[in-house]
Amino acid sequence: MAFAVTIRAPLLMGDSPTAKRSTHERLFADWAAGQTARLYTDEFRQPCTAENLAEVIVELCERRDLLGVFHWAGAELISRHALGLRIREHFKLTEKQAPIAAVARAETPAAAKRRQACLALDIAPLAGKLKTRPQTIAEQLEGLKVPAPTRDWYLAQA
Repeated sequence: MAFAVTIRAPLLMGDSPTAKRSTHERLFADWAAGQTARLYTDEFRQPCTAENLAEVIVELCERRDLLGVFHWAGAELISRHALGLRIREHFKLTEKQAPIAAVARAETPAAAKRRQACLALDIAPLAGKLKTRPQTIAEQLEGLKVPAPTRDWYLAQA
């Protein structure tokens, strides 16, 4: 008998092997290069860490009673702009050190056409059945490290 589970995952947070893939790593790259990060105020995501998603996948592999298509994400829906501000605050950077411009999707119609404005995921059907819990943004931020390629720049900001 075959068993199948499909997980629809959100924007992932965490430290990637290349230090270039996740949201905070791309922000640090912009800031270290002297660039202003442009983040949407009207595009919403429900990020979770790669580790949290991996825990859910392992748990689902062990559960033969949960089959079908499920969503998994973090506990909070947040705009990309607000997430950038939270990341900057978490690493104790100032607006001058780590500039973020608030951008509306209408300012970049090509990008707006490629992706939805709100990708809220209904995690309730799965969250109530697993030991693993969705993480808050604060919990996700606690696990982030300064990306290695920008560490010298970051230390110079202190």
